[in-house]
Amino acid sequence: IAVLPRLLRRGDPVTITGRAFAPNTAVSVRYDEPADELGTVAADAGGNVSTTVNIPADSSYGLHQVTAEGGGVTNVLPVYVLPAGS
Repeated sequence: IAVLPRLLRRGDPVTITGRAFAPNTAVSVRYDEPADELGTVAADAGGNVSTTVNIPADSSYGLHQVTAEGGGVTNVLPVYVLPAGS
């Protein structure tokens, strides 16, 4: 998966894209552990996904992870939440 931008602020919208998921399956997008469910998107016939979600407004600053999981595939990507004013 890819998360753009990779340097984030609390509450920011981010675009999540991914590939190699099972075609036409639901893919859940989660943030951190314990997980905040950010949304669910359907993989297309080629197994690709793209969705925009918001980083939780109450997220702490520092290193976090975004997970996309569906159809037997799990992808985890680290992201960094910047302090306010950065």
